[in-house]
Amino acid sequence: MDHNEEYMSLGSDITALTGNVAPGFEPVRDAFLANFEQRLEIGAAVAVYHHAELVVDLAAGVRDRKSGEPYTRETLQPIFSVTKSVTALAANMSADHGELDFDRPSSCIGLGSVRLENQEYQFVGY
Repeated sequence: MDHNEEYMSLGSDITALTGNVAPGFEPVRDAFLANFEQRLEIGAAVAVYHHAELVVDLAAGVRDRKSGEPYTRETLQPIFSVTKSVTALAANMSADHGELDFDRPSSCIGLGSVRLENQEYQFVGY
């Protein structure tokens, strides 16, 4: 993302907002900040891609109130069950594109292959 780094004070003991926002995506930043101002958020980060371009990449707050360590864009965050909804969304999008048939047994689904660091890996069903 070629946009300038932003720094805004959030006031009180909350660490400053850091990151980037592409023009036209400022409402995302405003909603992110509202979580701190209205919903008592302690620390968070958000990244938004639009047409494969990173248009929002923000972090603010602290990881731990006691230590005051800032919440950064690199802070690891457990996501628990959110992967279920992402998987369901991906499966339904694949079905909409004709790439997945919910009526076929899962043993018939070919996962294809993926290329990582000039090495191709083939997925094999059992």
